[in-house]
Amino acid sequence: MRVAGGLSDPTEEGVIKYVADHVAADYGVKIKITPVDDGNSLIKELNDSDSVDAAVLGYKPWIDGLNKTEGYHVAAVAPLFSQYWVFYSKKYKSLSELPNGASVAYRGDAPFYTGQILTSLEELGVIGLRANADPLTISTKDITSNPKHLKFVSVQSAARTLDDVDLAASQSTEFSLAGTPGNLKIAQVENKDLFAKQLAVRADRVDDPDIKKAIEAFKDPRVGEWATKNFGDLISAVDSSGA
Repeated sequence: MRVAGGLSDPTEEGVIKYVADHVAADYGVKIKITPVDDGNSLIKELNDSDSVDAAVLGYKPWIDGLNKTEGYHVAAVAPLFSQYWVFYSKKYKSLSELPNGASVAYRGDAPFYTGQILTSLEELGVIGLRANADPLTISTKDITSNPKHLKFVSVQSAARTLDDVDLAASQSTEFSLAGTPGNLKIAQVENKDLFAKQLAVRADRVDDPDIKKAIEAFKDPRVGEWATKNFGDLISAVDSSGA
């Protein structure tokens, strides 16, 4: 069973290797890691070829979106762990120190990234959002309260903007992979399970006996426990491995 993960993301590669070395045998399956550097290439390879049997991918909304726009047939079958949404600054030590008109760079290359950043800021008491806004489609147009008159800037890599803005927001792994010093983190919010990293397979293989064994192996409680023990500053466990 060939399971692919992001070569540049230690959480993906680490979880696959842990399952391969310590869990898979208990479910009667052998797992070999196949590193692929880019998530878009990974999901395309999973959909188009037989070179991989499963993959650790981004969130279910992202997978579902590509199924619609690209015609893929990929199923998210097991949430593994969630990354934190984090806020970094080189200029200020807390969100309360942000001045009037502060600039906020956020990862905005997909609507649900924007939604998670904005809902996190609402949870932290920085802004207010329209009631019952869909977390998959929230935009800055849904901001109803912005006491500090924050100026939001959509970017592809928030970590690269730290020298140019007052606050940068994205997933925890983005800043970690960029080598951003941890002491620059001034706030974080636990992600929703809807945006957990997922084990994904081709939809037409969900009922394949070996695929089923692999799914159960990745759902094993030891996987979440190991991941949070080793990457606890970057991720949190999902509420239920069967969610």
